[in-house]
Order: sequence, then structure tokens, then C-alpha cells
Amino acid sequence: MTAGRPRTTSFSEEEMILLGQEMVNWVTLHLNDVYNLSDWYTVEKMFTYKEWKAFIQKPEFLPYYEKALKLVGKKFLAKDSPIEPSIKHRWGRVYNKDLKEEEDETAAYNASLNKVSTDVAPNESVIDEKIENMRLKQRIAELEANANKS
Repeated sequence: MTAGRPRTTSFSEEEMILLGQEMVNWVTLHLNDVYNLSDWYTVEKMFTYKEWKAFIQKPEFLPYYEKALKLVGKKFLAKDSPIEPSIKHRWGRVYNKDLKEEEDETAAYNASLNKVSTDVAPNESVIDEKIENMRLKQRIAELEANANKS
């Protein structure tokens, strides 16, 4: 599959498998220089992002995509990797789908708790007013009690 005239049809299952194998081989050979699979699909193969998104939806291509992604991810997450820690953390969400799902579920749960607490919690000024009214009633009761004693 070489560059040339734009593609007008999608690849067959066999071609997608060959393309996936080619990608994994390329990533393996260039692992020290690869930081993103877009290096392969845009620079090496001249695929558009739209084409790429269609490829990774194909069941015959997906296992190769995930393998290539894991190879790049291992390099990012390696202890001696020169990658910045914040980028490593973001890559961890891509590399480890379980981590991403757990973090997303936790964030959604926390957001729902915050929404409930803001929906239920009365305005602070209302609370302050109620406290002040209680104090006034208590003070009036004390004054009346003292007046009755005299």
C-alpha cells in the first residue's frame, strides 16, 4: 500500500490484517523514536485522521492497533522514561483501560455527590438567619425568665 491517488474504497479484511501487521512491525522497529501512532499513519502511510478512526473500528485491525498502542505505552510508562510525569499519568489512562474506567466512574460519582449536596444544601445566609433567630428567641426567653423572677 503506497502513497498515490486517494483511496476511494475501504480495504478488505485481509488488507486490514496486513496493514495491522505492518504497523506493529514498524512500531517494533522504531520504538525508540515513536511517541504516537500518528507518526506511522500520517507520515509513513499518508492516511488521514478520518481514515485512521475508521481503521481502528474494524475488528480485524483492532487487535494490531491495541498491540501497537501497548508497545508505545510501555515505553511511556517505563520507570527510566524521560517522559514528564503528568504526561505519563495521561498515557496511563490510554494504556490501562481499567484505570480509565475506574477514574471516570469515580469522577462521575463525585460529581453526582456534589450536585446532590448543592441541590440540597440551603443558602448560607438562610442558615445564618435561622441561627440568629434561635439566639434571639433564647435571649428573649432568658429575659422573660429573669423578669418573672423579680
